[in-house]
Amino acid sequence: MSYCNIDEKAFVTYTAGTGERIRREFAGSPISVSITPTSPGSFRFYGIGDDGLSYELFATGYEPSYVLNTSFNGRGYTPVMDGVVLRSASYYYVSGYGIDVIVPPTAKHRIHVTGTGVDFYDYVAGDNGNYKVSCGDGCPEGFCRCPSSEYPGYCCLDCSAIAGSIHAITNELRGRNG
Repeated sequence: MSYCNIDEKAFVTYTAGTGERIRREFAGSPISVSITPTSPGSFRFYGIGDDGLSYELFATGYEPSYVLNTSFNGRGYTPVMDGVVLRSASYYYVSGYGIDVIVPPTAKHRIHVTGTGVDFYDYVAGDNGNYKVSCGDGCPEGFCRCPSSEYPGYCCLDCSAIAGSIHAITNELRGRNG
C-alpha cells in the first residue's frame, strides 16, 4: 500500500520481532509498505487436462491459487502463485485439480518499506507487525504527539497505553484515599 505525498517525510512505526516498538523516518516518499513471510513455501498443483491425462506443476511462493481460464478457450482453471499466472492460458485443468503444500511458508514475517532511494527490511512480531504510517510532522492515528529533547523534537506515544496508565494510577489513588 502506498503512503504520503512526494517529498513529504514518512514515518513507519512497527513492532519488531524482539517485541520492541520502533519508529523509523523515511525521506523517499511516497513509500509502500508490505508485510510478507520471510521464506516462500513449495506447492504442487495438480489436475486433469482436456486430454484426460493427469498433470502436475511445482512452484514456490506464498499464496497458491487457481483462476478461471477465460483467455484461451474459457475452459478449466490455470495455476497462479502470488497473483501471477504460472503458465500460458493454454495450460489448464478441467477436473480433479488441487494444491498440495510440500513446504509451508515460514511463519516469521518482515516489513518491507520501499520508495525513492528507500529499500528497508526488518523482522516484525506477528503476522502484520502492527505497523502504522504517518506523513509530514504528524504521529500515526492512535498516537499522541509530545515534546521531546531528542530528534526530531517530539515523540509519538500510544494514546490507549497512556489512557490505561492514567486509569490504573487513578484507581490506585482512589484505593489509597478510600
